[in-house]
Amino acid sequence: MDNESTTELIKQIGAIIVALVGVVGTIATAIINARSSRQIQELILRTRIIEATPPESRNEALRQELDSLSAKKQDISRKKQKTVFYVLLPSVLLLISGLIFVTSIHKPSLTLTPTPTHTPTLTLTPTPIPCVCQSATDDNTLRCLILTESEAANNDDLTLIRQIFAPDATIFRGDTEEEWDSPMAYYIPAFASLDFTEATHFNIHRIEITAQVARYTSGSSGYYAEPGTTPTPYYNENPSEHWGFNRNDRGCWVITRFEFNASLIDFP
Repeated sequence: MDNESTTELIKQIGAIIVALVGVVGTIATAIINARSSRQIQELILRTRIIEATPPESRNEALRQELDSLSAKKQDISRKKQKTVFYVLLPSVLLLISGLIFVTSIHKPSLTLTPTPTHTPTLTLTPTPIPCVCQSATDDNTLRCLILTESEAANNDDLTLIRQIFAPDATIFRGDTEEEWDSPMAYYIPAFASLDFTEATHFNIHRIEITAQVARYTSGSSGYYAEPGTTPTPYYNENPSEHWGFNRNDRGCWVITRFEFNASLIDFP
């Protein structure tokens, strides 16, 4: 093989190596960020559990833990930003550079044997999206989903509603027997016509947990008001709210049934 052919082969191999380094860096960044996201979800879960405790019942240890959780979340977020800047961006540039260089070589592929050479196929494996509120135990995960619903109500957050509810979940109001056949059918007009503040769920009770199905009850309190009016307080003891959960096709727990103002309705 002459010098020109050898040089061409070295260029091709070098370009492929550069592209592969970019792929490895990109995948490594995705794995690191997925792990960081899970850690942040666990910190958020613990924070919500502490915040659900009445302020007058929190001792110094809980207050210090709350401050520590906030600091940890900020630290993990900073590390994720550094990973993107120092690892992901250079990796993407290497990947793009390698691919451009490989495709820019127009000469026939060099062969060392009669068998034609094949350019390796670069395959990026997608990183699984973490489940919302994923925690060490199913019970903690399900309690977090319940508390997240009140967080979404306080912030008119339809994106969060879509994440914690199944698309075909049903909503039922016990005192009027109104029923909605999807979360959006209820929450879009509710958020448009009412402002919720200090909404929370308390006294959360587990009724049943199996491999695929779970049921809980809870109480609720907070304030609601039509825009421009004085907020009206509400306080409903457990079991005024009924919660049904199932695992979706990704294995994540999601809310499939939510009943409120439903103290007089049998459940499950």
